[in-house]
Amino acid sequence: RFIKTYCLQFMYQIKVSGHQNRYAGSMIEIALPGTTGEDGTSGNSALRGKYLIKSITHTFKTTASIPYMQNLVCIKNAFFKN
Repeated sequence: RFIKTYCLQFMYQIKVSGHQNRYAGSMIEIALPGTTGEDGTSGNSALRGKYLIKSITHTFKTTASIPYMQNLVCIKNAFFKN
């Protein structure tokens, strides 16, 4: 029960333009917005890094400006200091 709770606390759902090389089980690089506090630059170093794509939903709309969208559920279960 602990492992399931721990893994789900760093789960993000994002919507991106579609790409044929993304699939469930692959890794993507994400840099979440935040402030490091040093010089006001954006980027939270604790949450930045590789995330596992847990699930992916494809959406096709021919009338939209971006006809192919993907809804990704991504998880990260470890922190690495850069």
